[in-house]
Amino acid sequence: MSIPPSPQPGGPARPAASGHGTASGHPAPSAQQAPSAQPAPRRSGGFAPSGPAISPGDLERATSIISTISGVFRSRVVGQENLRLTLLAALAAGGHVLLESVPGLAKTTAASALASSITGSFARIQCTPDLMPNDIIGTQIFNYGSGTFTTQLGPVHANVVLLDEINRSSAKTQSAMLEAMQEKQTSIGGEVYRLPEPFMVLATQNPIEEEGTYVLPEAQMDRFLMKEILTYPRPADEH
Repeated sequence: MSIPPSPQPGGPARPAASGHGTASGHPAPSAQQAPSAQPAPRRSGGFAPSGPAISPGDLERATSIISTISGVFRSRVVGQENLRLTLLAALAAGGHVLLESVPGLAKTTAASALASSITGSFARIQCTPDLMPNDIIGTQIFNYGSGTFTTQLGPVHANVVLLDEINRSSAKTQSAMLEAMQEKQTSIGGEVYRLPEPFMVLATQNPIEEEGTYVLPEAQMDRFLMKEILTYPRPADEH
């Protein structure tokens, strides 16, 4: 027969402490409790590319091309640095430019210089109210000798095309440029003719004289990547 242990003097015996609580009634921290999850530290430069976006060879070639185009442009056009940058950006992006200015600010010269700098062909189209779509994209001519039709391509089939005073042509004629500017092709007699690469349209309009002009529709305006408003050169550039 076992004898129970006698109580300690000074008060009743306290129950043995367990891992589920303390003497004060609050739960004791468990030794097996997992630590709170901490957010993973963000790595600096985690989205940086692993290598250069452009190889050194391509970068050197691009620099040489830009220098050549800029040199030809500056040799023919005085000032107009904003126009030079606009043409370079549009040419690199494969877009078209709408130029707005008064006459005599070297818009035709700038377009011709751009075509010469890339050793491309250049065509200028003077828009008038009686200009027809076939005068731009081309037409088919009947050959009486052979009894067949031959296709004659229009001036739009060039690397750089200048549409001078585009707002003087009718809406029907303006719509003839939509396929050429968007799809880089023309349709003549049911056949599709691809335009040369690169292909760029520079259209001009005179904001001062609006009599006898047609407002460009939104579908036509949407085909232009950039719009540049030209001003007179600085006095320092003219001397």
